[in-house]
Amino acid sequence: MDAGAVTDLLLEQSLAAGRQYREEMARWLAVEVLITDKVAGRDTVLQDRLLALQETIEDRLRAKATAPRGQQATP
Repeated sequence: MDAGAVTDLLLEQSLAAGRQYREEMARWLAVEVLITDKVAGRDTVLQDRLLALQETIEDRLRAKATAPRGQQATP
């Protein structure tokens, strides 16, 4: 397998996960936008909470992605 095939496989897996978990991905992206906002960046407490929220979303996505087929992990 050449590097292009590996990259294509990873890209396809990422796209499939994005489609399957669209709502969670949208939440993650919304938080990412807030984290990178210059005004929001001045508030360290807000930044800490946004980072914690993003980690929670990532944990939920990992749990959903690794749950056996037919079983949905609880959020």
